[in-house]
Amino acid sequence: MTNTTAAPVRDLRHSPDFHDLGRLISLMTGAEKHAPAAHSTTDALWVLYDRVLRVT
Repeated sequence: MTNTTAAPVRDLRHSPDFHDLGRLISLMTGAEKHAPAAHSTTDALWVLYDRVLRVT
C-alpha cells in the first residue's frame, strides 16, 4: 500500500528545470516498478519539452 501526502505548495515564480527532474520524479507515488522506465526517458522528454516544443 502506498501512502500519499499533500502536494507541496508550488512557487509560481520558479519554473522547474532539468536539474529538478530527479526530485520531481521522486515525488511520484505508486507503481514504483515503473521508475527505471521513467528515468530512462527523462532526457529525451526534457529536450522535446524544453527545446523542440518551446513550452513556456
